[in-house]
Amino acid sequence: MAVSLILSSAYQSILTSLLAVPKVEVPVDSLQDLLDYGKIPWSVEHGTSIHQLLDDGSGVYKEINKKIFYVSSSFAERERMKEKRFAILCDFFSMKLIMSDDYGQTGECNYYIAKEVIWSASMAFAFPKGSNLTVHFNKWMVMMKESGLVDRYLQEVTKNVTACMVPPGQEAGRSTTVLSIFDLGGVFLIAAGGVAISIFMFLMEKILKHQSQ
Repeated sequence: MAVSLILSSAYQSILTSLLAVPKVEVPVDSLQDLLDYGKIPWSVEHGTSIHQLLDDGSGVYKEINKKIFYVSSSFAERERMKEKRFAILCDFFSMKLIMSDDYGQTGECNYYIAKEVIWSASMAFAFPKGSNLTVHFNKWMVMMKESGLVDRYLQEVTKNVTACMVPPGQEAGRSTTVLSIFDLGGVFLIAAGGVAISIFMFLMEKILKHQSQ
């Protein structure tokens, strides 16, 4: 019973340590965090609405804009961003596309999207004023949105991103440890030692009892 208790307690402890998710601290989750942390350079796509927002902004936007450098495309800079470890201020879908493409190639989650939303705005297609295409385009776009085709197409091109849209440390693809006899070697050694001592004590008692008789 004592040996079984030791073995079960040791096995439960090892399982607990293997299944526990490590707490990963994320130093940057907002623009203010980016400024305060000071160890990660940052960039923005040139000519985008976020670029204009930072140019015209004040407060934290103005401070961010002082140390920023520009890139032509976040998707084109995805490998350099991973290797040189810098942040890109871009739209949410572009970052999801980068994460999905990278996970499809490497099977790893090498990027992280901060929680703070920098700016929200509606997206639209622009036509010349008075264009005959506008009415037809609006008609088909409404039909595609109402039927769910737009969301479906967006999900298809970013289908791999789901594995990485989890808290840091809980990403898919993390290897799990398989318990072997060597993982519990110390426990079995104690059990064997206890059995040996028990047998020895039992034999000694028999011998002493036989001598006394």
